[in-house]
Amino acid sequence: MLITTVTQAQQLKLGANPSTLQKSALLELESTSQGLLLTRISDTTQSTMTSSPDGMLIFSKYDNTLRLRANGYWQKVLTNSAITTLNGQQQAAQTLATSYTPAGTFQFTSAAGAHTLTIPDASASQYGFVNTGAQIFGGNKTFNGNTIFGGSTTMNGVVNMNGLTVDNTKDSVVLVYNGMLYKKQLTAGSGSVTSVGLSMPGIFSVSGSPVTTSGTLTASLNTQTANQVFAGPATGAAAAPTFRSLVAADIPSLATNYIQNQTTVQTANYNISGNGTIGGSLILPSFTSGSVPFMNGTTVAQSNADFFWDNTNKRLGIGVNAPNNKLEIAGTVAATGLSGLRLKDLGTATPQASGSKVLSVNNNGDVFVMANAAANNWLITGNSNIDATTQFLGTLDDRKMVIKSNNQSFLEFGRRATLGLTQGYTDYDDDNEKVTFLRSALQFDVPATVQFYKPKMFTDANGNFRLKGSSAGTDLFELGATGTNNDGGFEFIIGDDGDEPIVFKSYNYTGPTYTEFMRMQSGKVGIDVAGATPTSTLQVGGSFSAAIRSVSGNTTLTGDDFTIIKTGNGNATITLPAASGCTGRIYVIKRISATGTVTLASNGGSIDGGATLAVTAAANVAFMVQSDGTNWYTISKN
Repeated sequence: MLITTVTQAQQLKLGANPSTLQKSALLELESTSQGLLLTRISDTTQSTMTSSPDGMLIFSKYDNTLRLRANGYWQKVLTNSAITTLNGQQQAAQTLATSYTPAGTFQFTSAAGAHTLTIPDASASQYGFVNTGAQIFGGNKTFNGNTIFGGSTTMNGVVNMNGLTVDNTKDSVVLVYNGMLYKKQLTAGSGSVTSVGLSMPGIFSVSGSPVTTSGTLTASLNTQTANQVFAGPATGAAAAPTFRSLVAADIPSLATNYIQNQTTVQTANYNISGNGTIGGSLILPSFTSGSVPFMNGTTVAQSNADFFWDNTNKRLGIGVNAPNNKLEIAGTVAATGLSGLRLKDLGTATPQASGSKVLSVNNNGDVFVMANAAANNWLITGNSNIDATTQFLGTLDDRKMVIKSNNQSFLEFGRRATLGLTQGYTDYDDDNEKVTFLRSALQFDVPATVQFYKPKMFTDANGNFRLKGSSAGTDLFELGATGTNNDGGFEFIIGDDGDEPIVFKSYNYTGPTYTEFMRMQSGKVGIDVAGATPTSTLQVGGSFSAAIRSVSGNTTLTGDDFTIIKTGNGNATITLPAASGCTGRIYVIKRISATGTVTLASNGGSIDGGATLAVTAAANVAFMVQSDGTNWYTISKN
């Protein structure tokens, strides 16, 4: 493929006429037989496409469309000037129309590329079209200018008709405009009136009568003597009512119709509505002495055994008719201790700070006031507003404080001497040391996902102090003292599958950073292996140092030696320890001078099969020897 390009002033042109550039274009393509083939993408949801910048252009193979990245989305570029997709409907052509549905509601519907706006008729309760039939409109309407009603129009209420011309040849009702409103004018009658008078009964006074041109007729009640009633005649036949005095015949003589002013007993039922006052005593002969009356619906009732007043001793009994105190309430349930007294809403009231006094009950059920023990005691339900300088849980004298469960001591506090823990050893001989003495194992809470190896601190049967728990939820770790009978030690345990590491790290707060410097894993030790599992029994990821010393004469090697440098020209015997006591141990012996005799000897075991071994008489010769637990052998020399 041959591509002709011209680059000038940061412009690129591909195709024909490479020397002719559009200066406004950064990239220009020119051809009469070839086009631009964009990248063809099947899935725009892949991670590289969802983070594309705005302005990127691709061809989508999913729906064979040209797509432009804009506002964080792949937008479709229209392939022609027509709208083919609207309201979820995709058609080659879209049709917009309106639909008239008399009983319908406003709605916009779409189907197969046709989009219809439905508008109903207007009514008293909804908006809509004004049709050619009868309609009722809701709300106030204002018509400015001429309004022509071609048919019958009903207008309820007062009609404000500004600028309306009424054709009175078509209607017998005449509307008269008073400057604000058009009102109905009554049709005039015939004849005339020259005088209007007013005649009333004698209990009224009339003024202004007659009226001959204009004026006002007035009637008012005449004043009457006090304590008069307006009624018919006191006796005789019926006649017009007048004001007169009340007579006995005006009140029915039946004794059950009213309360009579008499001393004899009157038996009747009465329904008195309103307020009144009884000036003397009200006697209810059916009530028991001491009963307190109460309203039972619409009647006054008594319950002598449940509501009683001892007037002699001034005592009130509720549920008892022989009270022994100012107020005695029965109803206590002995089995549950529930009393017959309930203070409404007390159960939901907000508790306040405890006071210095409380109410208590004796064996007789009497309520009395006593000092509040809770004011000075520590509550097992919790305490608030505590002053730590004066309020605390503990002792005031030199006695140990003990916390028990099942009457067994679990936790004790006090001086070392008070707890009996003083011993003649360093760090255990201070009588006044404050000590918290734990007589049980100490276990820690963990998330519910940890099913076993829950962390705890404890001592075993041999007095070894240990710590164990879970690692990564299911693995075990344990560390602490071990051994019996004066043969003690300290061990680290990690495991479950056998490949869990013991890792040693250093911490630098300036990072902060944690740096691993040693791990023990799968029976191997790695030093500076950067978190990798060691591949050898000992793997060192860097340099290491061993002991080195110089001698000029005889010397005996110990466990503190590794490299021996023989200096000077004199003779020297270098004696190795017994091979049986240091299986696998290695020593390096190097002579500097070729003068003099250097001999290796052993305190136990041979050296390469002999009692001694001569180091070659040459300058800078080095021997490396190793014990197999019985003899010494040369494993390297030069």
